[in-house]
Amino acid sequence: MNCFISSIHYYPVKSLSFSNLKKSHIRKNFGILNDRIFCFSRNIEMNKAKLIEEFPNQRKLNNFLTFKNSPVLNKYKFFYEDEKLSLFKEGKKIISISSDNYDQHNIICKKLLELEQSLIKPIYLLKNKKFPFFDTTHSNKTSNTISLININSIKDFEKKLEKLLNLKDLDVIYTLRELMRGKKANGLIKLLR
Repeated sequence: MNCFISSIHYYPVKSLSFSNLKKSHIRKNFGILNDRIFCFSRNIEMNKAKLIEEFPNQRKLNNFLTFKNSPVLNKYKFFYEDEKLSLFKEGKKIISISSDNYDQHNIICKKLLELEQSLIKPIYLLKNKKFPFFDTTHSNKTSNTISLININSIKDFEKKLEKLLNLKDLDVIYTLRELMRGKKANGLIKLLR
């Protein structure tokens, strides 16, 4: 089986909109630099949000905003460049903040709540470059992750959106190890043919 990768994506904000990589730094035993270094907490108070920001072993997936629990966010994109996190809708920038200025984290949270009043409050923007918000980071040691969107996840998401998804538009990342082994899996892969 011959194949090559047509594109690679990463998530600056955990589980909310991916960005194409034109170039990237890959850190040994870590993964793609700046992948999932942000997340939005949901339905937890500030002191707990700060705790899960700093300590990976305190994290639970239901404490984060995701497309799955908040499908209204599917119409937005986040981009991270030059230490700025920007929120876009339909290609237009809504807001851009300095990611190192924690006062500005509140500004982007207030904007999101203003735009989408159905979001479960409170929400806080969290950032951790040392221990990103990978699904498998539940200890003091970062465990790098490659995401796989499977058919069941897609069907579940379609139910929440109440519409069928165009599978060509989905971001899907697959382990190269599985590709090289030629194994079949319950998943999708975006390949250039």
